[in-house]
Amino acid sequence: MKIRDIIAVKPGCTLIAPFAGDGAKLLQLAQSIGVDSAMIFASDPDRMAFESLRRVFPPTNLPSGPASIDNLAVFSESASIVCLNPRSSCEVVAIQHATPWLTTGGILAMVCHSSSVEFFWSGVRQHLHQYFDDLSAMPLQDGSVVVFGVKRRHPQPSGQSPHHGANLIAPTRAYPAPLPYRKCSIARTAPTDDEIAESLSASPLTITAAKRLRRLPRPPLPIGPGHAALVLASGKLDGIVRHPGEQPHVVRGVTVKVPSVTSTIQVDNAGRSETITTTTERIELLIRTVDAEGNFRDFQPNGAKL
Repeated sequence: MKIRDIIAVKPGCTLIAPFAGDGAKLLQLAQSIGVDSAMIFASDPDRMAFESLRRVFPPTNLPSGPASIDNLAVFSESASIVCLNPRSSCEVVAIQHATPWLTTGGILAMVCHSSSVEFFWSGVRQHLHQYFDDLSAMPLQDGSVVVFGVKRRHPQPSGQSPHHGANLIAPTRAYPAPLPYRKCSIARTAPTDDEIAESLSASPLTITAAKRLRRLPRPPLPIGPGHAALVLASGKLDGIVRHPGEQPHVVRGVTVKVPSVTSTIQVDNAGRSETITTTTERIELLIRTVDAEGNFRDFQPNGAKL
């Protein structure tokens, strides 16, 4: 059977294709099964393909720009037929996003790799048996298959399907496409990754940040020992240090807690004395260095070498 013999449509049926390519094959398919071109809603994540779609379909049947399937907003139960050809996209993500678009009894036509439906533990097959009835598969010449199914009114666990472990057979009858429950609309919710990268590269903030990173400004005054200690303790100066005329070395600041014990003697009016001992912890900075020969040196806060 050919696809035009597998799907039977009536006037008013809608078709959604989120991976429409340039639209040529989609139009050919729609004409063969009898879907009006005004009832086709299409998109594609590729920019060049989407520009071709602009020349084929009216703006109301397209999102505002190219979009991946997880960035498409479509009214639920607004599609009579959903055609999926994920190509390089994840097949499981594609079918999970597209299933709510179908009205009850709607027809799914999905091109996927044969292994996605041959192995019953695959994510695609699990989803198909949970949400679709009357599953069938038609092999293609490139090794992939076209899977057909009718959306259930209520999903069921895939393990409860009586044909869960069986191979899908070729379609033997036509699938009647129902009218959609509500009017269809398609929109884009976020730009593509390429568009985000282009926007960031063209942003004036990016250009300004790049100019500032070319040459790091020096502080107006030399930092004091206390400031240097704080910067070392926070880990901001960890790295390679090289003084003029000296060999480079790696320096790292480590904060340690040092216990401090103080005793106070108190005498009351009767002449009785009482000793109060207080133990506190003082945070000190330990500077550790290693030179090119692998020699470690630790320095105390007072500057003495340990």
